[in-house]
Amino acid sequence: RPGQPVRVTFPGAPGLSVPGSVVRVSPVFEEGARVMPVWIEVENAEGRLFEGMQARAVIDVFPPAPSIAGRPGGDS
Repeated sequence: RPGQPVRVTFPGAPGLSVPGSVVRVSPVFEEGARVMPVWIEVENAEGRLFEGMQARAVIDVFPPAPSIAGRPGGDS
């Protein structure tokens, strides 16, 4: 979801890890590729990141929202 915290690392820059956050999530899940595009915003004030740089992102998952009945799995 937008606002989720992200930790981004870079294979080309070992030891570099920057915080970020999810700013947009595609509403479409690409079934055949098992891919869901996610846009992440990170600060680059020091200019260490450049366009086309490969990155790996780990998204912190918030606990799921409670169901309408107030408990996971619904009211059954």
